[in-house]
Amino acid sequence: QSLLRPHPLSTPPRTVPSASGAWQAMAATLVRLVFLSLVVGTWAEYGSAYVTEQDMRSVEMADLLAQQYCQGGFKGSINRSSDADGDKARSTLRSVAGGDNVLLRILTEAESQGQLMDVAKEEITIKWMVYRGVTLAISVLLLLLWPLCCCSTCCRCCKPKAQDCSRRQKIAVRHITAVLIAGTAFSGWLAVQGFNDSVDGFENTACSSAELVNATLSGHASPPFVGLMPMLAIFSDLDHKLDDNSSLVLEIGSIINETRSVEIAVKVASRTMALLRDMMHDSANVRPRSSTGEDLLHQCDFCTGVSEAVAPAIATLDNSVAAAMAETRAEVDRQLSPENRRALQRSLREATEPLVQVKDTLRGTFGFFADTSNSKKLRNYIDGDYPVLFILCLGLIICASLVLFCGVSAGCLLAVREKSRSRAANGRNPYSTTVPKCAKCAWCCGFFFSIFALFVSGLMVTVGTPLSGLCLVLDDLDGSLLRDIAPAVGLNLTGDRGTMTVDVIDQCFNPSNLSNPGYLLDIVFVTENGTKVTMREKVVNQMKGQIAAKFAFISEKLDASGVSLADSAKVSELRQVMRLNAVDEMMLAVPNLHTVSRFEDLALASELVVGYSISAACGDHTVSSGMGDFSGKTITGVSDFVSRLRDFGVEVNGTDCTRTVICTDVPGSDRGRACVAGNALVELKREVRSAGTYKCDLFEDPSDPSGPACDPLRMSHKGTTWVDDCTKPDGTMTLKPRSCDLAEFQQYARDFDKRVECIFDRLDLAVKEASNHIDTRLRGLMEEHVLGPIDRIADGATCGFLAGYYQNMIDGFCYQGVVGMRYITGSYIVCAVAIVVLIIVNYLIWSRTSDNVLAWAPEEAQEALSPRHVCFGEEEAGPLKVDDGIEDGRSARSARSLASPRSVRSLGLASPHSVRSLKSGATVATGQTLTM
Repeated sequence: QSLLRPHPLSTPPRTVPSASGAWQAMAATLVRLVFLSLVVGTWAEYGSAYVTEQDMRSVEMADLLAQQYCQGGFKGSINRSSDADGDKARSTLRSVAGGDNVLLRILTEAESQGQLMDVAKEEITIKWMVYRGVTLAISVLLLLLWPLCCCSTCCRCCKPKAQDCSRRQKIAVRHITAVLIAGTAFSGWLAVQGFNDSVDGFENTACSSAELVNATLSGHASPPFVGLMPMLAIFSDLDHKLDDNSSLVLEIGSIINETRSVEIAVKVASRTMALLRDMMHDSANVRPRSSTGEDLLHQCDFCTGVSEAVAPAIATLDNSVAAAMAETRAEVDRQLSPENRRALQRSLREATEPLVQVKDTLRGTFGFFADTSNSKKLRNYIDGDYPVLFILCLGLIICASLVLFCGVSAGCLLAVREKSRSRAANGRNPYSTTVPKCAKCAWCCGFFFSIFALFVSGLMVTVGTPLSGLCLVLDDLDGSLLRDIAPAVGLNLTGDRGTMTVDVIDQCFNPSNLSNPGYLLDIVFVTENGTKVTMREKVVNQMKGQIAAKFAFISEKLDASGVSLADSAKVSELRQVMRLNAVDEMMLAVPNLHTVSRFEDLALASELVVGYSISAACGDHTVSSGMGDFSGKTITGVSDFVSRLRDFGVEVNGTDCTRTVICTDVPGSDRGRACVAGNALVELKREVRSAGTYKCDLFEDPSDPSGPACDPLRMSHKGTTWVDDCTKPDGTMTLKPRSCDLAEFQQYARDFDKRVECIFDRLDLAVKEASNHIDTRLRGLMEEHVLGPIDRIADGATCGFLAGYYQNMIDGFCYQGVVGMRYITGSYIVCAVAIVVLIIVNYLIWSRTSDNVLAWAPEEAQEALSPRHVCFGEEEAGPLKVDDGIEDGRSARSARSLASPRSVRSLGLASPHSVRSLKSGATVATGQTLTM
């Protein structure tokens, strides 16, 4: 927001809108209302920018409007009491819309925009149009009757005849007058009520629109919603932070480089442990053969025991803090590699595109009502600088009151001053001319007022009918209804966009369960390779989940680890097995050796039967723990068997314990045969011990691949680097195959005790050095710049609260604004009907009283000529004398001219008969009365 200057809308300049501008604003309002019915149905196409200056401007204006119109909460009330058709507010809208809402029927029945007119012609019948155009028809009828009534004042077709009004007629006039006063007062109350509801509806609509725009774009406290603008700002920030040479990428790259030691240490340890496992599983070691490939009938039970011990040790390594740190480092490095960063940026933009569309559509739809300039224009037309609605309401009351005042005055004068007895006793015209004048004024002005009132009410009915139908559609709008009307309004709800539109309506604006918060990240989705992937899965699970899981694993291991990895239980057990046992001491003959023909005769001598279970070692050996079934057992060596064999012959000199004898027993005898079998067994043991087919693989020396093998046993720590660790610059290690004899294999296996110790000591040191970098610095960076923002988005992406604002907007605009206009329309109709009745009554009063005046010959002309006639408070006039100014023929001619038909007609009293009487009867005599 600091990028924008303070908006000057709080004190807008006063401009005078033109008439065309007013109609344009009203037309724009109606167009916006039509678009409002689609809510987020028509996805906006405003470009790919996350947050624009227009968004910031909308928030500023919405905030100003909220401060202006939202003080004191929802204004006014809505009649939600139930009747036979539901609540009365809906009943009012339904009655104006045409009973069962013709607009909705047209929208649901039309299968395309082109069919709208055809369906409308079928639904809008003559009866329907007549019912809604009756006020316009009556106004036209009154317009045609007005000239006829005016002509009747000048051209009477019948001779006037005096006829006094009866008492019953006067009582009827009084009662009718009272009813008309009550009706006019009721219409005034309706106008005031409608105006107040319209003002409240406008303020509530402006407030709800402002709050909806503000909450949608800026966020909402309870229930929590981070806001589309902050949400998109977070994504935009992530997008920019994934750029090359961004501070985040550079700092993470620095940490990755500084913690490379832990990755190399884990690779060395893993590769060395895998080498031990592979060597203990290699068939050349497990079941040795001679150089010619002959089976030596022995198996390495040491290999089996070590294999069983090495698996838990490898699992310990895999689940160690060091491995977790290496995996976390590798995962972060992989996620932030140039290729993956580009892919992540594309994913972010694809995943946020629907959010940008939601934001732009909501701003475009509701932003019109939350725009301070539009709000000011509408407010001006209601009760502001150019209060069209206020003038319509106030003008109705004032004009109706004036017309009613004339009509009521005529009725009152008819009741109390229709005829003067004193004037009749003096031979003068006893009938008052004030009554017909007031009556004529009342019905003549009443025509103008009724025509205008009925015409305006007809226009209001014409506008109110589609508005009421639209309001009912908005109030009932859900995904099903939107699909029903989509073809008629040209809305394409097929595909992913249509699905998201319907879900936004059903979960955000009109949820079936108001307690459902409606998670926007579960609504918005993209399709990848034919699979629907929600934004939560795309951003939260895929982006955050993989990294967060690694850091969580590090924390778990750091909390659980109390000893170094080298001293862990499984690693210690493995080292103990290799340290306390030797390969030759557990290199035993196969269990079925007694079935082999060369060795089956051993069973003929009980002393030599032990030969089936002796090892390839010279001495006896007691197996340590951790070797399965062999643990704690003593295995006899070759020396013990050779000492037994001496009893069967003379020992032959040799260099080791595998010495044979020259059998002295009779060949073919049991002892002789047993001696031969014993010598064969000793020779087999010698062959097992001397065979060079065992595998003792190590690694290539990166500096001399073709030279001697590199042994991790010889690696050492010099300063900040490790040397002779057999790793290439990329951290990989290449296996170098080697063959060996049993003694070399035995030493090779025994050295693994030191190798394991060395690699795990290095691991512990690497963890110590990298712990602060990975668990503190790297975690802090990811929490601050990636994981934390994503958590805020995931936890604050609810949208169910929008339903309340949307309903308040509907309540304000429809159930107050449109219903208020309905009240004003009703006030015009009631007032017009009352004035029409007043016209009829006053026309009859005028006709009767003017006939009475014209039918009285002598005095009528003098009363008509009197210059002191006024409509109210008539003063008694005496006869004209010559002394009063008529002294000669010229004065008489003046008097005669005053009695001309034109002068008398101007008073509404003229008839051919009265004019002729006036002309013939005018005389002037000295000292005498001028008579007709």
